[in-house]
Amino acid sequence: YMPGGILLRESLRESDLDIYSVVIMDDAHERSLNTDILFGFLRDVSFSL
Repeated sequence: YMPGGILLRESLRESDLDIYSVVIMDDAHERSLNTDILFGFLRDVSFSL
């Protein structure tokens, strides 16, 4: 488990998130700037696979 802000920071360091095999966005209904950015980023990463 890690908060959205930490995962966002990880994604800035390693843009393809190869160290993770699965990412589950829990509590996504509690929208924040971090989760909104992460959803867009994860969508882009998943389409590039």
